[in-house]
Amino acid sequence: MSKFKKAIALLLVVALTAALSVSLTMAYLQHDVSDVNVMTLGNVQIEQLEQQRKVENGAWVSTGEKDEYGYIPDVLEKFEDNNPAYPAVYQDGNVKWDDRNGSQNASGDGSHQQSWGQVGAPGSNQLFDDSVKNVVDKFVFVKNTGRSDAYYRTIIAIECPEGLQDGLIHVNTNGHACFTWEDMGYATFGGVRYFLKVATYNYVLAPNEVSRPSLLQVYLDPKTNNEDCKLFGDEWEIIAISQAVQTEGFADAATALKAAFGAVDATNAAQWVDAALEEAQKEKEPDTWDGTADTSWYNDTDTEFVIMTAEQLAGFSELVDGGNTFEGKTVKLGKNIDLYYLADGAEDPTCFDPIGSYRHDQIFKGTFDGQGYTIENMSQNTWALNTGYYYGDLGLGLFGYVEDASIKNLVMDNASISGESAICGTVAACAYGECTFENITVKNSKVADYQYYAGGIVGWASGNHKYINCNVDASTTIAAQWGDFDNSVGGVIGGCGESATILLKDCSVSCRIDAYNDVTSSYQWYAYRRCGMLIGNTGKTVTVENRTNAAAPQLTCENVTVTYDDWANYTYCEFAGKNWPYVRVQAGISNSAYSNPRYGHPTDANGNEVVDDNHVHNDGEDHFIECTFDQLYGGGQGVYGTATHDGVTVVYNNK
Repeated sequence: MSKFKKAIALLLVVALTAALSVSLTMAYLQHDVSDVNVMTLGNVQIEQLEQQRKVENGAWVSTGEKDEYGYIPDVLEKFEDNNPAYPAVYQDGNVKWDDRNGSQNASGDGSHQQSWGQVGAPGSNQLFDDSVKNVVDKFVFVKNTGRSDAYYRTIIAIECPEGLQDGLIHVNTNGHACFTWEDMGYATFGGVRYFLKVATYNYVLAPNEVSRPSLLQVYLDPKTNNEDCKLFGDEWEIIAISQAVQTEGFADAATALKAAFGAVDATNAAQWVDAALEEAQKEKEPDTWDGTADTSWYNDTDTEFVIMTAEQLAGFSELVDGGNTFEGKTVKLGKNIDLYYLADGAEDPTCFDPIGSYRHDQIFKGTFDGQGYTIENMSQNTWALNTGYYYGDLGLGLFGYVEDASIKNLVMDNASISGESAICGTVAACAYGECTFENITVKNSKVADYQYYAGGIVGWASGNHKYINCNVDASTTIAAQWGDFDNSVGGVIGGCGESATILLKDCSVSCRIDAYNDVTSSYQWYAYRRCGMLIGNTGKTVTVENRTNAAAPQLTCENVTVTYDDWANYTYCEFAGKNWPYVRVQAGISNSAYSNPRYGHPTDANGNEVVDDNHVHNDGEDHFIECTFDQLYGGGQGVYGTATHDGVTVVYNNK
């Protein structure tokens, strides 16, 4: 196996300006499960695959093992849209090729190579050295998913705005002989100027074969400044479009592709790019639920399924509730899903039935891969779901009950879950056994329960769990329903079993915990009994100098960040004449300001109902007592919450 030096292309010439620290968003309009950026003729089917190297703690994740060529490559993962793009930093003073395996040859003949076996592609290529910071990986492969041999080419349109200084965009492409590269110059689509590059794959791509990657990496030159970045607007668009045709009847790839699609010129490219942008926009638009369920997509033979409609997602729930565990099977999302449905004459949206139920032993045991898509506007409450989920029947969330399951690559947006004596989790209510939750984002959501558990990801966790790259952001609230201080409320997990083992890795939690302190009972030492930014109730305690603190021996954290904002500065006022005289000043998502969780609004010293800051206290009554929420997990009644844990960085934006 020969080593191939990477071909680096400077699209323009040398820039002369000074570097400034800037931030720019890259948007790649490509989803692997769609045909947005794929054009085929002659009964040919292809799939465009995009990958990147996996990063943890700012470093590439190595496989740790030599490949068939003797190299030690890095772990690959699906490319993520909207990567931040910063100007590169040459830590060694200039651009270098990767030499981690010992080569010091900056010419690109080094011994370290990134091989592509993980995605089924042959060969390897050399990438930029790790000393070149802020390089963005974008490895573009093509897979022949049809039954006929194919020729293909990939057109890459790289946004280069008018007025951009010369030499600021660097592109790393594959210099292997399998590709013929052509620079087609500039073309303007929709008022945006792009530079066009075409990679024609000269070999025959057989059925089920994956090509070597064409595009490899891009970065902005260190000389890029703020004025340059303003020219891009909010996004730097780099569009990859692959075209394929059958080989039969053609002497070579170039002849076949030109005959099938025409030459790559400004006119044709404009049509192709415009079509790709239009389809990409359609791809982003969610499929909206009509309140029905569709199970026609399922069969007993296949082991992998793709859900494309909201009705099919509802059908997925019906199948699991009917006893199908999907063990050994994978269900993927192929489109964004909008679960908002308001039936004729209804005042509230229709509730989405959770996928599975703990009480009824309806379990999901497979893999659910959201593929980066979003499920939005999921609504659930115990009063509407009165067919097996009502009062203590456990299980509000996208999934009601999972066991030995994997749920990954999913965004939950604007979920609204409200329970009474239920277990609530945005992604899963109850999770048992060996479970993995990976690449999960929860935003703009509200999860609340009375007396049981509420979690940003999972309500109740038991078994061996991994939460990797999960984000519950600041737009989300996890709450104790009606000001209940016996409820277990956690930013990631509502509560977990004492024998559970929980790993949180590369997670970020900045949601609001809408919790109430036991000063309402004058038991100020109880603090927030069963609440935490990570886990509401661990069920474990440790006593130090006659003080009982929450403990979490079952929890391991690696690179976890917790952020508190002003919401955490809760304050309380005291009013006589009640068994629970203290009321929280701040309103909650299900409790108004100055409302006692048991008795509603108190009266002040003048006999007026207290609803805002305009009230009068009796002599000796506390006014605006601050009980700041500052704990990663709680341990139960009479237990102090714990504010620190190994592997967790806490950011206080409220101080």
